[in-house]
Amino acid sequence: MPITTFSTEIMTVDATRGGTPRPVPTEAVLYTDIEALATFHKDYGDIDRAAIFVRGNIIEWVGPNEAIPDEYKTAGRVVSLHKRVVIPGMINTHHHMYQCLTRCVAQESKLFGWLTTLYPCWKHLTV
Repeated sequence: MPITTFSTEIMTVDATRGGTPRPVPTEAVLYTDIEALATFHKDYGDIDRAAIFVRGNIIEWVGPNEAIPDEYKTAGRVVSLHKRVVIPGMINTHHHMYQCLTRCVAQESKLFGWLTTLYPCWKHLTV
């Protein structure tokens, strides 16, 4: 049974915080010939020889390649992912990876002193 409704959000970055806003895509794309698609959904599991239809930032259909509905076969762009595995991705909106660049600075400080010492460095980091 193909998944017929699955939503994902595309995040934009606030330009006042160092990033450049990106428009949400609007085109329709059909990804076909996926060797293995891991849905991590209890009812669907993994799908071999799969396809995904995406309109804008919404995944509208997922299922076996041979079951692509006719309405999705006329997508504006078709991308073959032959011999590829597709797994769900995650947009990490909160992380501290950048702090590894300054971990040896202000090590003897208490939390507030450490933050005030390092914030001037971190505020210039961009995406």
